[in-house]
Amino acid sequence: MRIYINSFINIIVEEAPHITTSIAMITNLTNRYQRTDKEGRMAGKIKNILITLPIKDHHLKKLTDCLDPDANVIQCRPSEKEALAEALKIVDVAIVGGGVGRDLFTAPNLKWIHFDAAGLDNLAKTPLLDTNIAITGSAGRSAPALAEHVIYFMLSFSYRSRAIFASQSEKKWGYEGQEDTAALFAQTIGILGLGNTGVALAKRAKALEMTVLAHKRSNIEKPCYIDTLYTEENGDSIDEIVEKSDFIAVCTPLNNKTYHMLGEREFKMMKNTAVVANVGRGACIDEKALIEALRSGEIAGAGLDTFEKEPLPEDSPLWGLDNAIVTPHFTPPCPDKIGRSLDIVAENLIHYQKGEPMRNLLTRADIFELA
Repeated sequence: MRIYINSFINIIVEEAPHITTSIAMITNLTNRYQRTDKEGRMAGKIKNILITLPIKDHHLKKLTDCLDPDANVIQCRPSEKEALAEALKIVDVAIVGGGVGRDLFTAPNLKWIHFDAAGLDNLAKTPLLDTNIAITGSAGRSAPALAEHVIYFMLSFSYRSRAIFASQSEKKWGYEGQEDTAALFAQTIGILGLGNTGVALAKRAKALEMTVLAHKRSNIEKPCYIDTLYTEENGDSIDEIVEKSDFIAVCTPLNNKTYHMLGEREFKMMKNTAVVANVGRGACIDEKALIEALRSGEIAGAGLDTFEKEPLPEDSPLWGLDNAIVTPHFTPPCPDKIGRSLDIVAENLIHYQKGEPMRNLLTRADIFELA
């Protein structure tokens, strides 16, 4: 059975913690593959699996232990174009990192692709989700480090680190504004997005004895490390979190609903002492509105690791704002980052073969097509 494609797929997967992707429309695909159901279940025997990640023997064993003994494991680098092209003719599962080209989604037997990246928003397009290829990612591999990144931002503003460093360089005892500082203890943090990073941050904030508010897409039983839980499924907005919090942490993935979730309206609702931290995706915040809020003193500060355009342009006002901390979409990695990614892959290999819900499966709720 043939697949008719009206336009090429052009996908370049980068090894940075995000994916840069350009995707043309895909239409008229046949129903040759078994679809996952709404919970992400997709049962199937894995006959041929492609791995393009540079993994060591003990990492490979972690994956092969999850496969039938007769499964054919093909390892090749993205630069090995001929070998990759041959592999794509037969594989039903692909575990890929950077450098994989546009032919990936046209592989005739492919049923599941795992991208070794935390964010998949650049793949969350209707044409790809209209295919019967399951797409998963490595969200969660860096959650502890990202939670620490938010805490770094919070401590930097609470301690007025810039003023401390300025006084130190001048050999000056004491620093401007030190009488107005406050410990994180007993302050309120609002966490937008209670996925892997949000959960890791909530646990650490509660260990610091902060009041923890959180907003999540779906209903769950409230964990002990969260004081108040708001959910989209329950009809809750983020307004109460925005109004009450001393720190607002954006930990949500980017989709049509979270695009510019913090904008002019939300900044006006915040305390003028509030600090915003973003370790999710840059476009979750309206950057122009944020810059105006920082300039006007509507909010006290922002710690930003992600931006609407990356690298952050040299002419961005954010570079020059004393109440903004800019980090270059980089968090010190967790030990054995690739091993943590492969733990997710191994878990999904088992789920896939048993017909169980798969972790980090891209769904229609993740679609981002607004920018």
